[in-house]
Amino acid sequence: MCVPSQTSMQKQHNMSVVCIVFDSMYFLLYLISATMHMVEHRHREKCWDAHGYEGHSNYTIYAVLSGITCIVCIMGVFVHSKVVCFLGPFQRDENYYKRVYYLICVQIFWMGASILMERF
Repeated sequence: MCVPSQTSMQKQHNMSVVCIVFDSMYFLLYLISATMHMVEHRHREKCWDAHGYEGHSNYTIYAVLSGITCIVCIMGVFVHSKVVCFLGPFQRDENYYKRVYYLICVQIFWMGASILMERF
C-alpha cells in the first residue's frame, strides 16, 4: 500500500481510501446490529410483558449505541472522502486538519464510552 517511492500526498490518499472502506463496513455492520436489536427487542418485550418481567431495556440501549456508532462512521466517511474524491491537487488547509483531529477525538471518546455503557 505505501511504497517508499510514493509522495506523502499519495500515501495520504491511499490511507484515506482504506479508512473509507473500513468506515463503510463498520457503518453497515452497526446498522444491521441496531436493526436486529430493535426487531429482537419488540418480540421479546411482548413475551416479557405477557409474563410480568420488568427491567428489559438493555436491547434499546444496544440499539441506540449502535445507531450513534453509525453516525460516527458516516462522519469518518465524509471527512476521508474529501481527500479521495477531491478533483485537482488537494489543498491542505487548517480547517481540514481541525475536522480530522475532532473526528479522531470523537471516535476515541465514543469507543470508550460505548464499551463502558455496554458493560454496565
